[in-house]
Amino acid sequence: LGQNEPLYDIQDVEVLRGPQGTFVGYSSTGGAVEINSANPDFHGPSGYVEGQLGDYSDRKIQGAVNLPANDFLALRIAANDERRNSFYGHTAAPAPGASGRARVAGAIDDREIRISLLWRPAANFQVLSKLAYDDENTGGLPSQVDQGTFTDPISGTAVHVPYYASSTHQPFLLNSDRSDAAFNTLKLEQGMELRYTLPSGMVLRS
Repeated sequence: LGQNEPLYDIQDVEVLRGPQGTFVGYSSTGGAVEINSANPDFHGPSGYVEGQLGDYSDRKIQGAVNLPANDFLALRIAANDERRNSFYGHTAAPAPGASGRARVAGAIDDREIRISLLWRPAANFQVLSKLAYDDENTGGLPSQVDQGTFTDPISGTAVHVPYYASSTHQPFLLNSDRSDAAFNTLKLEQGMELRYTLPSGMVLRS
């Protein structure tokens, strides 16, 4: 998961003590937190839908459906859609993003879908495959420009931070929608895991 990618249809969270090197990054001295999305299962058709309404015109809907085809093959489809206005006020008109949707710093415009397929031809062997599509079209994270000055290491003079000229000098009020601060993501992720259980109970995983 990316830093700004929303979490949806989560199965569990694993907290691994450090140092780590077996399941996650090499020599991860601080341990790791693994957030796992839900997998298909063979317990019959099931699913859920959740909705959310909030301040700043926040509206969100997410859900998932589990569809076992037989005792060997199961499919799960999960989706998430959330849109919310920015906590900041904008005195300038927002610039459209690449998709034509409005791009306002601090707003949320997320649309995601994940398709998971589980194939278990034998009790000791399974293949899990996941394909995820993520579309985030926002203006990035807004921040209040520092009103102070700092010493330029080259000239030695007192200067303001970048974007100071664009600051309204008022909290939570922006006077521009800067394209260079935009955060727009369009990505396709795919992964596959193979598991084979030996008679001794040891699991081989790739």
